[in-house]
Amino acid sequence: MFSNRLYSPLRYPGGKAPFAPFIAKIMETNGVTGGHYLEPYAGGAGVALDLLFHGHASHIHINDADPAVYAFWVAVTKHSTELLDLLESTPITIEEWFRWRTILREDCVASLVEKGFATLFMNRTNRSGILKAGVIGGKSQNGNYKLDARFKKDVVASRIREIARRQSDISVYREDSLRLLNRCSDFLPKQSLIYLDPHTTLRERGCIEITTSMMTTRPLPKSFNRRSSNGLGLFLMTTRKKFVPCIA
Repeated sequence: MFSNRLYSPLRYPGGKAPFAPFIAKIMETNGVTGGHYLEPYAGGAGVALDLLFHGHASHIHINDADPAVYAFWVAVTKHSTELLDLLESTPITIEEWFRWRTILREDCVASLVEKGFATLFMNRTNRSGILKAGVIGGKSQNGNYKLDARFKKDVVASRIREIARRQSDISVYREDSLRLLNRCSDFLPKQSLIYLDPHTTLRERGCIEITTSMMTTRPLPKSFNRRSSNGLGLFLMTTRKKFVPCIA
């Protein structure tokens, strides 16, 4: 059960967005359709946006510890008009690439919206959407593809507008994922789904072992994948401060 629907303005090749229909089915099976959805490693937030736009989730919580990604999501949800103005007025040239790379690197003073746009610009003009990768076509722009090959302004602008219309249904965080998971019971309602993508930095930094008692932090528990349904890292909040693996 996969999807070709794309709602994120950011490029995340190999991202989780195609699995949104499967996760929507998980929400239905577990009786949390229309509830809240939390993703501690949101990135492009493709799954979260798909669930929101199709009514599977009424509110999405997206978190990314990367300040560049966080700045982008705040710009989209809180300052979309300014972000769209930058999108419209900025030419897609190698000179602009150097300019926005400087801002992304924080080598100069910039507003939050400018930092968010720098993230978008570099994501759309760099190879594979990687912020620290080289520019598509090379700095001499003599490759088979130029830096604007993945930057269709009309498509990106349309996606930003759609997200901005739902800004009241989107919460954005920039927190250490483990700290956020330890406090998420303070803001999530009972009808919630949490997606702990087990293939991300959980394995590198340690992870949360979520049990039917309060959440506790333990380093790299071997039981993590076995505790989550099919190793997907999908958990339900059943009562305040209690979490259990989903039924797949």
